[in-house]
Amino acid sequence: MPPERAAAEHSDTQTLPATAVTPLVDCPDLHYPRAALLDGAQGVSRLALQLDADGKVQSAQIVRSNASATLDQAALRAAASCQAAPGSAAPAEILLDIDWRVEE
Repeated sequence: MPPERAAAEHSDTQTLPATAVTPLVDCPDLHYPRAALLDGAQGVSRLALQLDADGKVQSAQIVRSNASATLDQAALRAAASCQAAPGSAAPAEILLDIDWRVEE
């Protein structure tokens, strides 16, 4: 299954993909922040997500920073929209790597 992809839709973001590399989770509100793009910020933000029985995120925290506070904060904001794939084990805690990179 290919990684989930999201494109920017808001004025403070740029239409470039940020990739959630765990195929068990869909994060529709994952957007590459324009400020991070302009700064050339890239890297991986690792999140710990606590899922409820319906696969919805109940809490999220950064467990490995990507060294860009802007990207880490965008990852945490996106976590609220994440949903586990149907049939995945829930409730559960999972790790989610968000690979922030500009694809040419």
